[in-house]
Amino acid sequence: MITIAIAFGPGARLGAAIEVPPAGGFYFQTSGPNTAVTIGDWYTATSAGSGAGYHYLEVTIPCGWPASTPIHFDLFSPEMNNVAGSLGIGDEVRGSYDSTQFELYGPGATVGPGYANPAPGAGIAGTQTTYPPGAPAVAEAWTRWVTLSPVSCGRYLVRSAVLVAPDGDDDNGWRLRVGSDNDGDPNNAPPANSDNPDGIAGTNDEVIVGQVQISYQHSTGGVACLTLYQYIPAGLASVTMNNFDMDGNTRVTYYAPSDAFDPTGLTGGTTGTLSVNGQWNQGTIARGGDVLTNPEPGWWRVVSCLGATNQFIQEAQAGIGAYFGQPPIPTLAAFKSDGATQAAPGETLTYSVTVLNTASGPTAGAALQVVVSDVLPAGVTFTGCTIVAPATGTCSESAGVVTANLNNWINAGAGAMIQITVTVNANATGTLADIATVSYEDVLGNPFPDVTAADSDTVVVPPTLPNTAMAGGPFETLALAALLLVGIAILADVNLSSNRRRARV
Repeated sequence: MITIAIAFGPGARLGAAIEVPPAGGFYFQTSGPNTAVTIGDWYTATSAGSGAGYHYLEVTIPCGWPASTPIHFDLFSPEMNNVAGSLGIGDEVRGSYDSTQFELYGPGATVGPGYANPAPGAGIAGTQTTYPPGAPAVAEAWTRWVTLSPVSCGRYLVRSAVLVAPDGDDDNGWRLRVGSDNDGDPNNAPPANSDNPDGIAGTNDEVIVGQVQISYQHSTGGVACLTLYQYIPAGLASVTMNNFDMDGNTRVTYYAPSDAFDPTGLTGGTTGTLSVNGQWNQGTIARGGDVLTNPEPGWWRVVSCLGATNQFIQEAQAGIGAYFGQPPIPTLAAFKSDGATQAAPGETLTYSVTVLNTASGPTAGAALQVVVSDVLPAGVTFTGCTIVAPATGTCSESAGVVTANLNNWINAGAGAMIQITVTVNANATGTLADIATVSYEDVLGNPFPDVTAADSDTVVVPPTLPNTAMAGGPFETLALAALLLVGIAILADVNLSSNRRRARV
């Protein structure tokens, strides 16, 4: 058995609350179904070739979040807002003012098939809310939309839609904030660690908000840049990166995990294609984009830099979540030993497999769905498997492969141990090479590269005693000779003792 002590100082998570989109003049903008697709919202438009659907954001509440700590969903300016005769930031009205509807789905909700599922009314009871146009002279503000208490962990979806009535052709700009609160007023600054209750990175309690189907409005003057993070798993031959209606303005840059990153998109990375008005970046209203072959696995960053008053879509891979900050990253290491380098037939060996999460710093993440697979050497027989407390799970063997499925997760800086007991077979020879493989995921379900650990022992066979049962053979001759020598020695000792007695007489 091996014991490894680790002392990692987990960094504080950057940011005090999840508020999206990040600062920089960007808003989510939801358009009515009768809005021309050239406005920049392919998903909600019903014109030929468009999505005819809704907008969806995803909110992941990990299972480390305390169930008794309420989570609030707050919206900034969810209505068409007319402030003293001027439209609010991100709002555009054509004709009559339209209402905007929001609904919350989950946990476990998914988008599709198509772009209009999940449908209106299928969400969590009581969360479908319609916001009518705001009254004149009422400033834009944060509104408390939904409170979850108690909290169930999982993946939720936020749907937004500008309604058909009265004319269904407006654009509504809005923002989303998710986390805890300490005073019930969404317009006050949220408390520290409102999206990470224990204030420690990598403990599986960090709320993550990402996009699935959404459009943006850049409303400030000059050029501003938006960075999205998207995971690409290993083994993909290619991926397609999509953007829509960027009006050829200003630049898109893709950064692989190992690329030097420039948040302005001016240096390094791979230059992307800018879409033009009413088209995807391959040049038509039908979805398409930049094809990247043999992409490096890991977290990619997509930088989109836009001029003022531009509504656009940037999603990278279609249907894959993209995130507004770096999601938590777990990093596992594995170690294995049975405390010996040699083994004898019939001996019992105990392999200890130790799994450590070495992630640290503000982007550290917990490792989920941890599975240890151990391929036993041919020269041993499985006798038992134990997951060492406090870790729990199941452990079994089949056809020489031991599989241990760990419950829960491994926090950054923490670990788990599995012990496997085997007996060395009587006919074992050579080297007993044992290899363990550990697979795992992050909180979003992204698979990370496996890690392995190995141990080997040399089989040592004890020397065999001579076989005296072979009649007439050399072993029998040697045995008889040995007995004869012993007898002569005994007789000599007897004679010597007798002579000594006579001398004394």
